[in-house]
Amino acid sequence: MIKKTMILIALVFLVAACLPAQQAPADVQSQVNTAVAQTLEANNLMAEAATQTMNAQVSAASPTLAFTLTLEPTFEPILIITDTPLPPTFTSTPFPPPPPAQSTSKPYSCFVSTLSPSLYEEIKADSNFEIKWSVKNTGTRAWDSGVDVKYAGGVQMTNATRVEIPVGLQPGQSYKISLNAKAPKGTGVRQMTWIVEGQMCYAQVVITVK
Repeated sequence: MIKKTMILIALVFLVAACLPAQQAPADVQSQVNTAVAQTLEANNLMAEAATQTMNAQVSAASPTLAFTLTLEPTFEPILIITDTPLPPTFTSTPFPPPPPAQSTSKPYSCFVSTLSPSLYEEIKADSNFEIKWSVKNTGTRAWDSGVDVKYAGGVQMTNATRVEIPVGLQPGQSYKISLNAKAPKGTGVRQMTWIVEGQMCYAQVVITVK
């Protein structure tokens, strides 16, 4: 900037030297002052323009920083009160004793075991064989003598249809019955059923005729 000012002053003096010699010194001084004033004004305008240019460049180069305030939420514990009852207090109350066992035995009952033939035993068709039963008194009362065991159904394999137990039986006692039998002529599984008087129990024979 100083260098430009000196150049302008030199130009002013050069102009003054070129003015006609017949002009009065006062006129010359007035023209010089005018030239100097114009030169200074021009310098001021140039300096102001340069300042505005620099400010514009600085504004463009410097980004605007924007600050935002972010509030972080705060959490406060919430106390929830419920009407939850306390667990019950257990006491050592003894359980009541079980009821006495009731007897399932009947006054009159029995069970017949087939001693022979065995279940599904193979016997030749139209051949003789022996049946043996054991009748047991499983009731709570004694039997009188003369209880009958009778044919009830199935393939009849004996000539007799009734057998009498000639003796009395106390609870738990047994009596054996023997019968002569004959296998039928047809082949296959054959069954015969007898019943103890009073429908107390049943006696069976199951064979395979071949």
